[in-house]
Amino acid sequence: GCTDSKQKTEWICLDLDGVRGYDTVDTFLHSIGCGGTDYILQWSSSQGVDGTTDIRCHIFMLLETAMAPEQLKRWLTTLNLTIPNLREQLQLTRTNCSLRWGLDITTCQNDKLLYIAPPVFEKMNDPLGDGSRISIVKGKKRKLAITTKILEPAALRHLSDKRVNELREAE
Repeated sequence: GCTDSKQKTEWICLDLDGVRGYDTVDTFLHSIGCGGTDYILQWSSSQGVDGTTDIRCHIFMLLETAMAPEQLKRWLTTLNLTIPNLREQLQLTRTNCSLRWGLDITTCQNDKLLYIAPPVFEKMNDPLGDGSRISIVKGKKRKLAITTKILEPAALRHLSDKRVNELREAE
């Protein structure tokens, strides 16, 4: 009861959970229409641990206009289902009933905990080297204006069901 899950927010966290196919975070941001905006980058504790170049991080951005969490969740879902590289990386959950998102769709919820403390490495060195896991990246714009079309719930359900069925058939 300490948070209002429907209250509008002035910021968003883009949580990448092992997304492939992008050379840099900036390349990813440009691909989803967020390029050139200031952000705080926090590399996940698992970034670089497995030796892959997959991107695992939090990207915090201020929004030009406050938005409801439900609308942001629909935007993140729209990106996952319509950006070809993200769509190709969608996977089925263990139950084969729903999707696991490379760009997490739940981080915009007001009641979601986001852990930002840097990891403590024991018995291994930090694969990122100097341990600098949080940085500020300046762009041409201070705040993000979401200008891409956000699909309605029925359209998102249709695209999601279609992708689930495609992945089931592939298995």
